[in-house]
Amino acid sequence: WIMTIPPWHKDAVGGRLQHQTWGPEAALAPFFGILAVAPPVAGGRLSSVPPGAFGGNIDNPFARAGAVISLPVFVPGALFMAGDGHALQGDGEICDTALETALNARFRFTLEKGTAPPAPEILYQNRLITMGFNPDLNRAAEEAAARMIEVICARSPLSRAEAFRHCSLFGSLRITQVVNGVKGVHCVLDLGSLKGADPA
Repeated sequence: WIMTIPPWHKDAVGGRLQHQTWGPEAALAPFFGILAVAPPVAGGRLSSVPPGAFGGNIDNPFARAGAVISLPVFVPGALFMAGDGHALQGDGEICDTALETALNARFRFTLEKGTAPPAPEILYQNRLITMGFNPDLNRAAEEAAARMIEVICARSPLSRAEAFRHCSLFGSLRITQVVNGVKGVHCVLDLGSLKGADPA
């Protein structure tokens, strides 16, 4: 099948979008779909489509201005890159693409040795977002939730069993995308729910 994407009018000053044909309006919510460091050299040449521990095509709307994105480093210099600008995207990126756009950004980098997460993590407005990537959506969800449980244990006096329960009460699993071959799920937790949590 062939997908046609009609144009939208963008009001960058007013921060609004309007569909040219059928008229709905939406607030601009720009972010980079691709945020990545160079993957391990041993993996050889990789496609730019599926995400992984190095980041890549994560397509996570929380990766927006003001967010802190943590990525592991696999090669000297990290070789960070960003791209795939989106003006708007819902969870799941159901129709294969978001509303694609050009973006400019300024990034600030901090090297924190010995603290690398196993997969990208995002901190946005006191919400922590852990991510899981797997061709199997259930496994991706398990990875995102398991990482959140690890973070809860590290930031609070809760036991692993208590962290599991806390994650069920206060965490939210969301489908990041289902269109990149390797599917993505992210777990969102308001850090204010953790009594005695270390400051982020």
